[in-house]
Amino acid sequence: MSPLSALKTTTLNSFALHCGLATASTKAARVAAIAHLGQPFQHILGHSGDSLRVVSVDVGLKNFAYCRASYSGASAALHGWDVVNLHQKFGDASDALAADSVDSKVYLARLAVAVVDEILLAGDVPHVVTVESQRTRSNSNKVTLPNVLLNFSFEHMLYAVLAARQSRNASLAPITVVPMNSKKMVNFWLARYVEMKRLKPAQSKGLRTALLYSWLLHNEYCPFDMTSLLRQIPPEFGLLAASRKVRVLTETLRLESVPKKVDDMVDSFLYNMAIAKHIQRYQEILECERTTLAYQSLIETWDRQHCRYLTAFLSDTGSQPSSAYSAITKTDIKS
Repeated sequence: MSPLSALKTTTLNSFALHCGLATASTKAARVAAIAHLGQPFQHILGHSGDSLRVVSVDVGLKNFAYCRASYSGASAALHGWDVVNLHQKFGDASDALAADSVDSKVYLARLAVAVVDEILLAGDVPHVVTVESQRTRSNSNKVTLPNVLLNFSFEHMLYAVLAARQSRNASLAPITVVPMNSKKMVNFWLARYVEMKRLKPAQSKGLRTALLYSWLLHNEYCPFDMTSLLRQIPPEFGLLAASRKVRVLTETLRLESVPKKVDDMVDSFLYNMAIAKHIQRYQEILECERTTLAYQSLIETWDRQHCRYLTAFLSDTGSQPSSAYSAITKTDIKS
């Protein structure tokens, strides 16, 4: 019997959430999923001394956000973090979006090729590319439907172009492309340890932005050491109004243009760091002794680490910690 099978269901749930897996399945299925969770990243795992390169994107034609980062041990370095208007950068909106459907698709395909070649695959080839899955729940709203369908089509074109590039270039074949969504990302970073009742989209976006700002202001609580970026953030950043924070952040990063809001950029950053943390944990599982006690100890370590990541966020936002957070930190204090 696998040592994982001896773990309690609640412990297995925690194990799965720490690794970005779903928990809604039977215990046997959960154990099997955990046992095979590193398979998509076999080309990365087992090389703990190597740098991990990740590109994460939040899809949008007028606000395409991307974050390019590399991770080595406990440190992270940003190599590109921006939000761009794809029409202005790679095309002309008047070309196609007002034209017939065939021309529109050709135009979107050209944008997708440009994004893959000049953003996703620019510079050092990434090990992992994450793409935010587009929500289709707004398809009953006639106002938002056209934009929803455009982004949905564009997302799938990105996958197609990436697959085409990989099929023709052996050096690109090992890239793992991972779909991600905001709900899963919020569940990973916040939902387990923060009291979060049903949130409206705007509220969820606000909390995600607050989480990022808490790390920019308190590097000691960031999941990875981002000293190279944080040195550029002015010390008064935390005292600024929300709109001023957006401007200071975009000026610090030398963005091509100043966006009205930063939630797309924030999400691309959080997706990037989430997949890096998942892979780091897969590596730790690989190096862990295959015993129930060792797995239990590993999960307890992850719990304590994750609670630490949220220390400044809870303080800065006044959010209430969950009972799970309180139990973990209480045990930590006693020990």
